[in-house]
Amino acid sequence: MSTNTAIVLRTPDDLNRNTLPEFKELVEPHVDAEGPGIVLDLEPLGFVNSTGLGYIVHVGKRLSEQGRRVALARPTKTVEKLILMIGLNRVLPVFKHLEDASRHVEGQA
Repeated sequence: MSTNTAIVLRTPDDLNRNTLPEFKELVEPHVDAEGPGIVLDLEPLGFVNSTGLGYIVHVGKRLSEQGRRVALARPTKTVEKLILMIGLNRVLPVFKHLEDASRHVEGQA
């Protein structure tokens, strides 16, 4: 895989205190890796609490400090409403399609 290609990672169905350790194991190797950044595919995500959202923001901040990006893609209607309600979309970009999110992370959009 090219170091210019965004990494796409799928969230679990639920992202909370109990599922966060396993999700971190998936994400962390890519946080300090080469490449433009990470796309988090939210399509399977039906529930996320403040712990899960906090970790997503934390990952975004860490990547931003490295000059890299995080984008959120394919949120369900419920998760999209939550993202908009708390203003997360002002901190991390949200896309309806994986391709658009990947292009954003790769600096092509």
